[in-house]
Amino acid sequence: MTAAKLVLEPVSEAQFTEASYGFRPKRSAIDACEAVRVAANQRREWVFEAGIRDCFGTIDHDALMAQVARHVVARHVVDRPMLKLIRAWLRMGVLEGGVTCPAGAGTPQGSPISPLLANIALHVLDEAWQDEGRRLGVLVRYCDDFVVLSPTRQRAELVQQLAARVLERLGMRLRPEKSGITCLTRGGQGFDFLGFHHRKVESWKWRGRFYLQHWASATAMNVLRDKVRAATSRSRTERPVSAVVADLDPVLPGWAA
Repeated sequence: MTAAKLVLEPVSEAQFTEASYGFRPKRSAIDACEAVRVAANQRREWVFEAGIRDCFGTIDHDALMAQVARHVVARHVVDRPMLKLIRAWLRMGVLEGGVTCPAGAGTPQGSPISPLLANIALHVLDEAWQDEGRRLGVLVRYCDDFVVLSPTRQRAELVQQLAARVLERLGMRLRPEKSGITCLTRGGQGFDFLGFHHRKVESWKWRGRFYLQHWASATAMNVLRDKVRAATSRSRTERPVSAVVADLDPVLPGWAA
């Protein structure tokens, strides 16, 4: 799967748009947050935030393979054995209790190639924003989480309808609990995206002007505290300090970054 990813990734990267940030070379969540900040500070006060329900488990196989084939053909790399191999991975099923259940939808869970396949499938959403969605707002997508920043509430509502319509073609649906419209005007309620809370804050220099800032979300903070508590629990005081440090080392540098 990793070998296939190394072959397909450059072909797909040549076609992906600037709206996509997740699981792509030289792009990160920090870059996505910066794109959100820039768009919000250009008088786009309404945000449609959304997540896709079980993205990796609900992608329609036929729709996904159509997108993969389209990407390959667009770069004049027609490799039928590669397409057959990917389709075989998609159909190989899930082993549960010694019995293999056929997979009618979705990508191999936790596999190296799944994020790339998800990006290829969701590229249709990015394309929609280069066409019909351009007038509605700025799309920032990190794999199956995305936000669209719009100048008016009416356009944000149209964004929700367009996103739902495009995703339906892939067999996907928006997650109601993670989807909604937020107003940022003059320090409105703000929203969570990629582990950060984004909200407009009044400038200390120019009173009456508000600019978007972000800091770690409450959920992300709680997750970190739980990991630190687990590593330093009093019930584990018999462990040597070096063992505690070894548990914390993978957690803290990532958090700092």
